[in-house]
Amino acid sequence: MLKKIREKDLVPLVKKYFVKQGYIVFTEQYVGFQRADILAIRLDMNEVKKRIEHGITYIPPRTFFRMVRFLDKYGELTVKELAEKLGYSTKYVSSIISVVNPLYLYREQGRVRKIRDYTPYTAEIIGVEVKVKDWKNGLVQAHHYLYAVNKSYLAICSKTFDKIPDSVLKWIKEKGLGLLIINKDNTINEVIKAKKQGPISKIAYYSLSERLWDKVLKMLDHLTR
Repeated sequence: MLKKIREKDLVPLVKKYFVKQGYIVFTEQYVGFQRADILAIRLDMNEVKKRIEHGITYIPPRTFFRMVRFLDKYGELTVKELAEKLGYSTKYVSSIISVVNPLYLYREQGRVRKIRDYTPYTAEIIGVEVKVKDWKNGLVQAHHYLYAVNKSYLAICSKTFDKIPDSVLKWIKEKGLGLLIINKDNTINEVIKAKKQGPISKIAYYSLSERLWDKVLKMLDHLTR
C-alpha cells in the first residue's frame, strides 16, 4: 500500500531547498491573517551586526515611524513633547527610544533627535505555501503573502503540477509568483522563478521582519556554536 503524501512531509523538503541556498528558514509563521508554511530570509549582515552591537531588540514599526515623522518635522523634541504628539505615555515612548538609541535616535539631556532612517536587517523575505493537491487555494495564499514579503512561491507535488492549466501557469508568471515542483525522488525543481513583486505594504514587511528578530538571533547563535 502506497504511503499517503501529506503537506507536513513536504515542508521539510522545501525548507532544505532554501537552506541550501543560504537562507535562514522558519516554518509555520503568520503573514497577515494567513500562516505561511515557509518563510525564507536572507540577511543584511551589516544591519544585523549594527543591531547586535547596539543591543537592539524588537522595534514597533508603526509607532517608531510616527516618532520619526515628528522628529523630521520639528528637528528635536523632548520626550514629553514627543509623547504628547504621539498620544502615548512618556514611559512608553522613553522605552522605545531606549531600544533604538543611539542607532536610529539619539537622546541627550532629555531631548531626542533622529540619527538615521530605519533600515531592515532582512535583505529579502520569501513566503512559500506548500500543497499536495489544492493548488487553487495555495495560489490564493501565496499571492496574499506578497502583502508583506518580497517574493512568494507555491510548492506542489509533480503529480498535481500536471493538472494545472496553461492559462493558470501564465497567470502565475504575470503575477510574479514562483512555482516549485516536488518530485517523487524528493528533489525540487523551480519551474517558474518568482519576481520581486512585494512587499505591497512596507509597514507589513517591517512588522514581519521585527517579529522574527528574536528567532533570527537564536538561529544565528545556534549556527555559530
